[in-house]
Amino acid sequence: MEEKNISLGFCRKAHGIKGEAVFSLYSGSDSILSSGDIIIACKDKQSKEIKIEKIRFGNKVIVKLEGINDRTTLEKLLPFEIFVSRDLFPEIDSSDEFYISDILGTDVFDFKTKQKIGVIDSFYDNGAQVVYVIKGNEQNFELPFVEQFFPIVNLDENRIEIVLPEIINEKS
Repeated sequence: MEEKNISLGFCRKAHGIKGEAVFSLYSGSDSILSSGDIIIACKDKQSKEIKIEKIRFGNKVIVKLEGINDRTTLEKLLPFEIFVSRDLFPEIDSSDEFYISDILGTDVFDFKTKQKIGVIDSFYDNGAQVVYVIKGNEQNFELPFVEQFFPIVNLDENRIEIVLPEIINEKS
């Protein structure tokens, strides 16, 4: 999987008999996906580009994929992760805004000592906020992405400064 491809969610089940899929998207109805977009369906380290013929947002995200016209054909693809090219994301107007995925690989420094302590490795959403996984020099740890822990984010300099919680400081 190329790094410029961003995970948006997954698909584990079909909807009806005409081959429509139920997408579970991390961003829910705020998704950038629309009819005509190309997704990358990944299963078992294999990927396939598929065009979205039609997408409906409601209590479920129902998607008709081009070339898949029955439930049996769709079920052969299931389950799969949904990726899109980073180029599909709309441009951001403000210099102090960024996409969550843009932080991956950014160097992490201790706010107090200014020493490099690791790099942003991955993230997930716990329902209340985004949580970044930091691959540390000494240990790996997770921090919710809130201003209390992340006072400085400077993507131009590939630098994030974090306030380490006491529990992590004690282990260092």
